[in-house]
Amino acid sequence: MFGNRHRFSQEKRIVAFVDYEHWYISMDTLYNKKKPDLAAWFADLNNRGRVVDAIFFADFSKGGLKNEIARIRLFSNKIIDTVNPNPKSVKDFTDFIILDNIYQRAMSSSDVDLFVIFSGDGHFSSAAAFLKNNLNKEVGIYGVGGATSRQLRDTGDWYVEIPGGLTKTFLIAQLALRRIKVMEKDRMKLITEDAVLRATAEENKMEEADVQKALDSLAEKSVIRVDNLIVDGSPRRIVKANWSLAASEGYRIDK
Repeated sequence: MFGNRHRFSQEKRIVAFVDYEHWYISMDTLYNKKKPDLAAWFADLNNRGRVVDAIFFADFSKGGLKNEIARIRLFSNKIIDTVNPNPKSVKDFTDFIILDNIYQRAMSSSDVDLFVIFSGDGHFSSAAAFLKNNLNKEVGIYGVGGATSRQLRDTGDWYVEIPGGLTKTFLIAQLALRRIKVMEKDRMKLITEDAVLRATAEENKMEEADVQKALDSLAEKSVIRVDNLIVDGSPRRIVKANWSLAASEGYRIDK
């Protein structure tokens, strides 16, 4: 599931800090309510060395996260609930608590060889850089595809995108379908491939070439049909989506 495997020294001591809100909510939102595959993740982690600690952080009062505690306990008892004790405040403390735990562990445990950060938030890039540059530690990053900061990905010694079975092209195709749906709701008479491409790329800060690849994949599956028409004397590529087929292919159109 996690791509190419390498054999790592079993003497390497690993501590992992897991932003479970990022993992769970991103999978739910972007990957059709797919649940985090904890077994596969731990298998990959154990292949990199000896896991000393794997600590999970989340505000478990959110959505279905409360039900995830029992699943996590099958693999780790280190679970920290970051719920804000003030019911009148909406401030999320999860990132701050994780960062505090990372820095405390870094300063108190010199025998940790590999620090693993599972998150999508760019705020953790400074912690990753500190671990690498100041403490000479190896840093690995796990993050959900389409929901992970490029800065964070690039700061680690290595990065693994979750889930391995669903590709970047699938994610972008899903975003393009959402854009087509919005255009339909806005009652656009003719939806052009070029308009979908440019809007999807601009809204999600993506390369147009990646969006075009995703649109091509949708056309190959017949999820969208692209017809060449002459409009006002100019050639246009008009897009029409097959929503029932999109749903059967696993694309989640409504946020």
